[in-house]
Amino acid sequence: MKWSIAAVGLAAVLLCGCAAAHRPSANPAPSKLSYGTVRIFSDPPGAHIYADGEYWGETGPDKPVIRVMWHTSNRGWANLTLKKRGYKATPYRLVLRLEHDTREASERSPQKVVIVMDTE
Repeated sequence: MKWSIAAVGLAAVLLCGCAAAHRPSANPAPSKLSYGTVRIFSDPPGAHIYADGEYWGETGPDKPVIRVMWHTSNRGWANLTLKKRGYKATPYRLVLRLEHDTREASERSPQKVVIVMDTE
């Protein structure tokens, strides 16, 4: 009988300890995201765009490279490099205004960037 009372008492202590460990935390709510869309054109068209080494795409005469960015701050950025045969690799620091509450809103009013490349 002593054993079962001790086991019940130990179980009660363990349960109380577990309940205390699983109380809802006082963590703040996640930060709200801000969105921005950029349409990147190159002069001349046909440049390959890389952002921090990641390939984003190739521009065309009427075909920009389009990216949606989001962050908890009001600015997004990327270090771009444009490459095209016959032209110097062109670095460009993209700073994008993240001023929309939703992706859809940012896509309706994109920021336009035209990057001019230098010949070799």
